[in-house]
Amino acid sequence: TGDNAYLRSHQEPRTQEPSSPENTIADSNYLLDFRRGFFIPDSSGVAPVNYRNAMSDEGSPDRRDDNIVRMRWLFQRELGSDLVFFHEVTVPPHAVEGTHRHIGSEELYYVVSGAGLAYTGDGDAADTDGYPLVERPVFGVGPVKCRELPVRPGSVLYTKSGGVHGIRNPFDEPLVFVAFLYHTT
Repeated sequence: TGDNAYLRSHQEPRTQEPSSPENTIADSNYLLDFRRGFFIPDSSGVAPVNYRNAMSDEGSPDRRDDNIVRMRWLFQRELGSDLVFFHEVTVPPHAVEGTHRHIGSEELYYVVSGAGLAYTGDGDAADTDGYPLVERPVFGVGPVKCRELPVRPGSVLYTKSGGVHGIRNPFDEPLVFVAFLYHTT
């Protein structure tokens, strides 16, 4: 039985059609699994779910049919704490994971390979005043002043509830990062 109070869902690659609703599985509850841990010996077998114009509103200059971001959902329902998911994101050359705001959740990005430009709301992240100030379309919000930050392997971007972030790949090689999202406590 489910608790039906959380409207919980998870992502599965049931089709490769970008942003297909077939990839969102309505669970209406949390998975209770009493194992103390999980081990994935080789996560390369976890198929991605494709998203067209991830977090880009109609009318955004980033909204294009070829702007497809791939997410490999490594852990979702297995997580029993306030952690919502852990996934690997691939932003192909010249694609964008749209700039968006977190409310009630926090997210941590760690860049694994490639290079790109990350965006954080002006004043959201410490020690970013020296970086270019640009205006970015923020999903569901409109234009927001953001700092444009160069990222490469080893770069970390942490966004608290109320904060804004996103990533653009203006280069010819894929940009790969892992993301942890969790509820704000």
